[in-house]
Amino acid sequence: MDPKSTYLLKIRLTGNPKKRRKEFSCFHITKVVDSDLCNFKDLVETIVDAYPHGYNEIVSVFYYDEVQKNFPQVTTDQELLAMFNKHVDSKEVRMTITYSEPTDVVSIPESYTQQNAEVLDIPSTPSMPDKSQWPQSDHGYFMHPPLIKSTSGRRQNKRAKGCTEANGSTTKKKGSHQCPICKDYGHRWYNCKDGDPKDIAAMLAEK
Repeated sequence: MDPKSTYLLKIRLTGNPKKRRKEFSCFHITKVVDSDLCNFKDLVETIVDAYPHGYNEIVSVFYYDEVQKNFPQVTTDQELLAMFNKHVDSKEVRMTITYSEPTDVVSIPESYTQQNAEVLDIPSTPSMPDKSQWPQSDHGYFMHPPLIKSTSGRRQNKRAKGCTEANGSTTKKKGSHQCPICKDYGHRWYNCKDGDPKDIAAMLAEK
């Protein structure tokens, strides 16, 4: 990321007041974005994917304007760009994202104070870099992989054709054999009734 266009977003995420836990009114997360590559839709989708909202809830995005001491709402890419332009010097933006129902009136977030600006630690499981951190178990024996044994029957030499390939059917249709004498289907040459007897005799002589 370009340091000139990189911003640190300090987001205060507030859940639906009717569904959230009473002991937690909100929790805080941080996110680093590039203002040249970020747009409003992608930013909201990234937050919602990481912290999903409830069914049929709407997402409202606000940021804290330190000059006017209020919380303007962000709904478009132009308003998001204006938010970044107001924090060019500090490179830190305090935002508030609320989840609410469509029928509820979205309230303007309260101003930041020393009490509500404290960061709430979110429990998370750190990732393991390699197999050295895998749990070790000792059952008194070692389980080897199963031995490779040959199966009964003759090995298959030809590839099985798929159902979409030509002649891919597993069942042979009746009458697919062509008689070499009369060029008709459905019988063998030695049972041919329409062919020349001389041709049949010549075939018998070859056999």
